[in-house]
Amino acid sequence: MILLLLACGPSGIVLAQDTADTALASDTADSGDSGEVIPGDSTDTGESADTADTADSGPPPWEPPTPDVVVDCKGGADFTTITAAIAAEPSGTHIGLRPCTYAESLDFSGKSLDIFGIDGPETTIVEGNGRGVVVTVADGESVGTRLAGVTITGGGGGGYASAVYVDGALLRLENVVLADNERAYSVFWGEGSFLELVDVSFHDNKVSGGGYGAITVDNGSLVAERLTLDCDGGDVAFYEHNSSLVRDSSITCSGGSGVYVQGGELHLRGSRIDVSNVGVYGEDNDDTRNERMWLFNSAMIGSTAVQATYMHVKADHDVFYGSRVGLELSRPHIDSYVTNSVGVGSSCGIRTDGASDLFGWNALEHNGNSCARDAFSTVSAPPAFVNAPDDLRLLQTSPLIDAGDPDKDAEDRDGSRSDIGVYGGSEGW
Repeated sequence: MILLLLACGPSGIVLAQDTADTALASDTADSGDSGEVIPGDSTDTGESADTADTADSGPPPWEPPTPDVVVDCKGGADFTTITAAIAAEPSGTHIGLRPCTYAESLDFSGKSLDIFGIDGPETTIVEGNGRGVVVTVADGESVGTRLAGVTITGGGGGGYASAVYVDGALLRLENVVLADNERAYSVFWGEGSFLELVDVSFHDNKVSGGGYGAITVDNGSLVAERLTLDCDGGDVAFYEHNSSLVRDSSITCSGGSGVYVQGGELHLRGSRIDVSNVGVYGEDNDDTRNERMWLFNSAMIGSTAVQATYMHVKADHDVFYGSRVGLELSRPHIDSYVTNSVGVGSSCGIRTDGASDLFGWNALEHNGNSCARDAFSTVSAPPAFVNAPDDLRLLQTSPLIDAGDPDKDAEDRDGSRSDIGVYGGSEGW
């Protein structure tokens, strides 16, 4: 593998070349140092900083509101079924669910209701019969429509979605688990809708062959926070065609790709995508190239970590860890930029067919002639992660420490010069 050092000086760009093993060297240090860990924020004394990252803090405790009416399938409440409560209560009602397994499928029927498990998803189950979608919100439901504190399971039987189907409506899922749903194109399908997913987990679902994946957002928008998502057997974990904001989330896929953005926009922040194929793929039209892909303090891992075509890419403090290519940009918008980031790949760390002057303060690993070789202030040498790609903290010997943009606006949390990678900058892990 060839590692390139590019730096700007009075005489122009200086190129230094070094060699390393043919295997990826990003998780090794040059010598047998003490192995002290600097998770992005370093101090002059060389002491280790706090090693906790944002994903370790977990979601806040579940605090349901006071219900207006209560459902208990065992009796002794206002209703014994959720369906009966939906039929009887007007929009704006807070419907509390006592712990129980509710064997029914739900349709909000155009009402903006707040339905929630009083004790959370561990004990409050909404279970379908395996012959259709479990939850339907598709009749113009508006602000205040929420399903929270429940586990949704038992969906299936074909169609667009097995667990949740939303069309032309607003829906917030909060503290919800979607598990053991199957036989549909997606687990969650939203079309022409405004969607919020907060503290939502997808696991142990099955998507029909040729299905998009766990989440499909078509001609609508999604805001997701602390999302835990696997691809559930689909081609991708998350397909979107419009606009999505995903932050502090984890997306995995053992046999497919992570996020597929087709003619839409993605804002990814503080998140990790770890898949076997392409981590994030985005594509716009040649005539516009206006669709944006914003990637901030995020780690993307795959055969190609990120691949974008005709996109307006803005990336800062990221790790693009590809077994083949880290970041690949084809004909990007002229105002694209990639800064304070790491590109790792056996072929190229960062590769583009032009406009590579838009890259700065980056660390690159590659051995191909088509890589972005004329970026400025590029760091050479193994990044010295603790154990890439699983642990992307920096060893004390890492050349990425205090190697990012020296501008004060890019400083690490401790006020030192920015580190390169996900632990650097004001929003570092």
